[in-house]
Amino acid sequence: MTAPHLASRCATVTPSEAVQLAQASFRSILRAFSHPGKIVAAPRMSQTVGPMSEGMLSAVLCLLDGEVSTWLDPAFRTSEIEEFLRLRMGVSVSPDPTDVDFALIGDAQEMPDLRTFRAGTLMEPNRSATLLIQLPSLVGGTPISLCGPGIKNAVSVAPSGLPPWFWTSWDGNAARFPVGVDVLLVDANSFSGLPRSIRRSSQCS
Repeated sequence: MTAPHLASRCATVTPSEAVQLAQASFRSILRAFSHPGKIVAAPRMSQTVGPMSEGMLSAVLCLLDGEVSTWLDPAFRTSEIEEFLRLRMGVSVSPDPTDVDFALIGDAQEMPDLRTFRAGTLMEPNRSATLLIQLPSLVGGTPISLCGPGIKNAVSVAPSGLPPWFWTSWDGNAARFPVGVDVLLVDANSFSGLPRSIRRSSQCS
């Protein structure tokens, strides 16, 4: 995910926190994607919406607007969240995960395989989906070593709550580069970016 793409998605939609929150979220998310695997603090929120964590809500407020389409997994498919996205933010919520700009995932254990989501094309790789995955924590899980652009040598990450198949699916996603999905891992207070160009270090040579 590039800086111009992020900038085009940074929405200022809330009456009280709009500009400051959007700018702070933009900087944090940009840093997370520029330094893959690094845990970056998310802006603190004064509210939450249903089962969304503060971190997820701050990402949603920055990245989503009336020009993007979004899929909600069953954990986030609540009347409170749908009303917030549609009525307050003007976001188009789609029942089809295969052709959306963003996917909001509240229960990672039950999430679809990464190949379910739009991967873009060689002519338009920017049309791929970005997955926002809410986790209980970005630490405490099984360590995985990553390498690629933005990582000097290798970095170890250990997010907890991802399904057992996630990293195998990620291998396939990275192998498709320049197409494929981007992922933003989110817990209550932090972000960690996984651009599609990042691989497990065992596959880097």
